[in-house]
Amino acid sequence: MNRNSTTALALAGLTVLAGLGWAQSATEGRGRGRALDEGAVQGRFERSAGQRGHWLERRRELRDFARRLEFTDAQRELARARAAEIAPRARALRAEAREILAAARERARAGDREGARAEARERFRDLRQRARAEWTDAGRPLVDALTPAQRARIEERLAARGRVFDPERASRRAGRALGLPRAVERLARPGPHGPR
Repeated sequence: MNRNSTTALALAGLTVLAGLGWAQSATEGRGRGRALDEGAVQGRFERSAGQRGHWLERRRELRDFARRLEFTDAQRELARARAAEIAPRARALRAEAREILAAARERARAGDREGARAEARERFRDLRQRARAEWTDAGRPLVDALTPAQRARIEERLAARGRVFDPERASRRAGRALGLPRAVERLARPGPHGPR
C-alpha cells in the first residue's frame, strides 16, 4: 500500500471509528466573565500551546493507525460518495447555526439577553439532535463496510485504552467528519487523504 495514500475514511473514520474522543480537561474557576490574575493567564497560554502539540501528535498517531488499517478502494470510494452526499446538508446545518447566533445577538442587543440565551439554547438543542441523526445516517455505511480484520484492530486499540467499540457512536463520528467543510475536497485530491 502506498504510504502517502489514505482516505477520508482514514481521516474521518479513524478519528471517529476509533472512538478516541476529544477529552477536554475542565478548567475550574476560569469561566467566562471571571477575573484572571496574570499568572493564570500565562498558565493558560502555556497549556494551550502544550495541548496544541499534544493534539498534533495525536493526529499523527491516528493517521498512522489509519494507514495500518489498509482501507480498500471500495471503502475509499464509499467515503467520497458519502462525503459528497452529506456536504449540502452539513452546509445547511451550519447556515442555520449562523442564523440562530445572529438572531440571538440581535435580541441581546435589543436588551433581552436572557431571552436570547434561552431561545438560542432551545434552537441549538433541536439543531444538534437533527445534526446527530444526519451524521449517524451518513456514517453508518462506513462502519458497516469495515472488514472483520479492520474492526478487530480498532477494537484492540480501544481495549488498550479501556474502551469498547460502539457502532452507533462510530457512525455518528464518521458522519460528522465527512460533513466537515472541506472533507469532499480532501477526499477528491491525490495525496494522503484522497484517491490513490
